Amino acid sequence: IGHPGYVYGGTIASVIDCHCIWTALAHYCHETGHALDVGPPPFAFVTGSLKVDYLKPVPIDGEMELRARVLEKGERKTIVRCRVLHSGIERATAEAVAVRVKLAA
Repeated sequence: IGHPGYVYGGTIASVIDCHCIWTALAHYCHETGHALDVGPPPFAFVTGSLKVDYLKPVPIDGEMELRARVLEKGERKTIVRCRVLHSGIERATAEAVAVRVKLAA
């Protein structure tokens, strides 16, 4: 539980992690031509590392906006940067390493 009126830091980290992983997946699918509307791909991305910098508290009311972009892409590793905003103010930044893994058949 966080301080009353503010989003708990662990929740922020969890949402960032999810957003970065899906950003890496979407970027890879776009580059390889795999359409996501035909079913799940035979691969997934998992978190190799996640670093979050909390800049300002995030109020519990209103919308939390996340903006992520791929900074670097390798054979299996993708580095994603994410910004968390609320009311147009940057509240946290993060960098995640997403690792592509093959799913078991």
